[in-house]
Amino acid sequence: MSGQRCSAARVVMVVALAWLGGCAKPGLYHWGNYEDSLHKLYRNPASRASYFAELGEIIRTADEKGLRVPPGLCAEYGYLHYLNGDIDGAVVYWQREKDDWPEAVVLMDTLIANARAQEEGEADGEESADAVLWTEPEPAMSEVVQEDSFEGSGEIVEMLQENPPMELEGEPETEVLP
Repeated sequence: MSGQRCSAARVVMVVALAWLGGCAKPGLYHWGNYEDSLHKLYRNPASRASYFAELGEIIRTADEKGLRVPPGLCAEYGYLHYLNGDIDGAVVYWQREKDDWPEAVVLMDTLIANARAQEEGEADGEESADAVLWTEPEPAMSEVVQEDSFEGSGEIVEMLQENPPMELEGEPETEVLP
């Protein structure tokens, strides 16, 4: 008799857990397959086209279901438009990021203004090698590596002092934001 009570209790517990699991609130944002897509892109940078398509699908699905797009996703999708040469498409998604997330206004305004300036420069016939949307100066390696920042790692400090990293001559190369 006690075996039947035990199995009945288990059935009740499984049903209760299943019922409670069905009552869980959906997440705050619609992430879709973002994490897996980003992981695939990191593992294979040549898969940028499929990543671009996946971000577009995440945004469309969120819009259809009336869900919020996560912070930064429209900005990232806009940047992919920019990399594909579609400045108007980039501006549309950067504007949406700006509208959805007020804390992004300064960055999005900067990206929009710089992209528009690049577009106008190209229309005037000016050559523009890879436009720079945003740059931050990188410290020289000698400024980054300091003895006290490597407590207990004297071997690394000695190695870097004996064989310092090469400093590039001229101006450092700048890259378009990833």
